[in-house]
Amino acid sequence: MKEKTEPRLKSRRVLLCATTWCHPYLTFCPGRILAKRDDAICIATKDGALWVSQLRSLKSKIKPYPFKLPAIIQLGEISKNIRNIPEINNKQILTTPMTNNFQEINIELFGSYGILQFDFYNGAMSTSQCERLLKAIKQCQKMPIKGLILAGNSNNWSNGINLNVIQHAINPSLEGWKNIKAINEVVKEIIKLTNIITVAAVQDAGAGDNANPILAIEAIEIGLFDNIEQQVQINLEQGFIDNVKEFMKAFISDNAKFMKFIKHKQDIRKQDESKKSLDEYEKDELEEMHKDLFENRNNFHEKRWAFVTKSSFTPLTLTKK
Repeated sequence: MKEKTEPRLKSRRVLLCATTWCHPYLTFCPGRILAKRDDAICIATKDGALWVSQLRSLKSKIKPYPFKLPAIIQLGEISKNIRNIPEINNKQILTTPMTNNFQEINIELFGSYGILQFDFYNGAMSTSQCERLLKAIKQCQKMPIKGLILAGNSNNWSNGINLNVIQHAINPSLEGWKNIKAINEVVKEIIKLTNIITVAAVQDAGAGDNANPILAIEAIEIGLFDNIEQQVQINLEQGFIDNVKEFMKAFISDNAKFMKFIKHKQDIRKQDESKKSLDEYEKDELEEMHKDLFENRNNFHEKRWAFVTKSSFTPLTLTKK
């Protein structure tokens, strides 16, 4: 009878390749996979444990052009035991930030406003990540807050759909279609938040390393603070997020100003919807996206492959599509 073994990360077929979160007080057999959360796995080390969100296969004859994927997806190709690993927060409850746990999405409340952080690797948002973010935004709607800061993370806010996950899919065209529709749902939900103030705190433009997090003084110099923000005094010595928090706190504390802003926001949304609905905008966009995803307009499949694999070589299976 073959002895049943615990799932471990002992295969030479994968490489760790993402920022990790440490569990310093856990002691297990090194290499053992202890838990999973979302698409990440928790791996035991000699003196604790690490959360790893991304893995990449090693280059081989079978996989000459390996690329990074969420850990759960990557390991799913190696072992079916990944299904038996205990899952943390499988009900996807929105929680406050934790420093010793993997957490892609969290909410931090500051009285009458909150900061929603979504820490997606390189800012790419897969279908499942969009679905989790959508659920988080809907949970925020139920909270007694007047303002919501959408903070992303310090490196990226959003780089759009996840091309790596799309490339890995059995049907990339269909997965790309699902991803576009899922990210659209997130966008529409944010637009519909007309009863609170929403701020997109873009800490990094994610422009291929051509833009970095900025201080408030730099933001003012290049005009990133609009007229509404200029009504609140800004501390030039503080970081960007700190100033956004100060702006939000000051703005919502003035109830008359807050109500006037909300009324204006709701009126504009109604006017825009009467001219052209969000569903109509999406219909027009999807018509164009269909040409790229299913008809390969502008060589989308070849360009996606080259971007994901960092290779100029294009497989014949793609050129024939």
